[in-house]
Amino acid sequence: MDDPGSLITDVRNTLQRIVDDTEGVYEIDDCFSVAFNDARLENIRRQLWTLPDDFPPETEGRFCGQAGMDIIRGWIQDLSARRG
Repeated sequence: MDDPGSLITDVRNTLQRIVDDTEGVYEIDDCFSVAFNDARLENIRRQLWTLPDDFPPETEGRFCGQAGMDIIRGWIQDLSARRG
């Protein structure tokens, strides 16, 4: 995953699957367990792990609550704009 554009796409797609509630059991860990060299992606990675505590899910099995999902949607839009 050396291509920064490919990494951005992978992160964006994983975030979209979180919002869509279609992420795999280990997909979040696989994508976000290791630090990123890209400062923006690293910021997202660090904030992502706080969302379930800051915005607990209203529905069992969801990653976080609606306010957290709104934050993730904002990241998706930002990453989509960066990828062009």
